[in-house]
Amino acid sequence: MTGEETLQRLADIEPTEFRRLAQLANLIVNDGRRTQADLMRIWSSNSASESVKADQVLGEMAELAVEPFLAAAESAGGETRVRAVVRAGSVYLASREQVWLKLSRMMESKAPLPVPPQIGPPQEEEELPSRECDEGYLLSRKLLNVEDSEFVRMLLRQELLSLEKADRDNEIESFRRTGKWGSVVDRDEIE
Repeated sequence: MTGEETLQRLADIEPTEFRRLAQLANLIVNDGRRTQADLMRIWSSNSASESVKADQVLGEMAELAVEPFLAAAESAGGETRVRAVVRAGSVYLASREQVWLKLSRMMESKAPLPVPPQIGPPQEEEELPSRECDEGYLLSRKLLNVEDSEFVRMLLRQELLSLEKADRDNEIESFRRTGKWGSVVDRDEIE
């Protein structure tokens, strides 16, 4: 499916037609995975020159290559399995580094963010205003502090955004300087 076909199909779907949107997403993913699977077959082939070219193409695909390498590791054995896992890891880490650089820049910006439009029934509490740095901090915590449950993340968000801006700035700067999370919320009280 071409980009134009994808855009046309997207235009034909209403925002509330979640099932059709999911079907479109699956179609796009499956189209992409067919090409990736073909590249992986070449990558794991015995043809050294073709394998090197496929490896280069997959490497240039950045985060899109993680899944194909992991899939190859599942079906391969021995050296090929190890090579596939190592390549998946290196591609993933490179992508993670790019995300971290973006988040780090976000944590420098004090630009206010608009409150997102409300979807669904009215909420009991209004969304607290946030800034780019607040969102960068919260997303960094979500990515790096995986033991937090969604409930804890929600409480951390509320607690952080209810602080004065100067206190939020101190919390964010402390994390950026030390790599350690402050105790915005006492975890023992909420778990």
